[in-house]
Amino acid sequence: MVDSGAKNSAISEEWLVNRSCFEIRAPSNYRSLDGMPINNVVGETALMVRYQGVVVDLPRVAVVKKMLYPLVLGIEWIVQSGAVIKGVEGKAEVIMPDRGRVSSVHPKKEEEDTLETEENLSYKEATKELTNLCVMAEEESA
Repeated sequence: MVDSGAKNSAISEEWLVNRSCFEIRAPSNYRSLDGMPINNVVGETALMVRYQGVVVDLPRVAVVKKMLYPLVLGIEWIVQSGAVIKGVEGKAEVIMPDRGRVSSVHPKKEEEDTLETEENLSYKEATKELTNLCVMAEEESA
């Protein structure tokens, strides 16, 4: 998931379980908007994220207990990747630099189906990329 309101990216602790290739460091001092400490951040790790051919190094990704999504890409990923978030009829789209056309303001039904299919494929691709990175890191450390 891409979240333009998230200052930092975050990854689910449950997703990292049994993936020893990710070093989890002690967390920084994370706080919510009202200044209260965020207690479900258990550490930090570094990730290299590849999405639609764009690779971004994220040196400080929060490792969080019980997240709704396995990975949240925050504003630092958006800025470094050059992604643009576009709102169309109450739905946000992530548009990568030099990656095809932007859908019209009033998409046809088949365009909506195509976008939904592309979103599902993008999620699967991102999950596969993270798994591949883990395997490559394990092979290098062996």
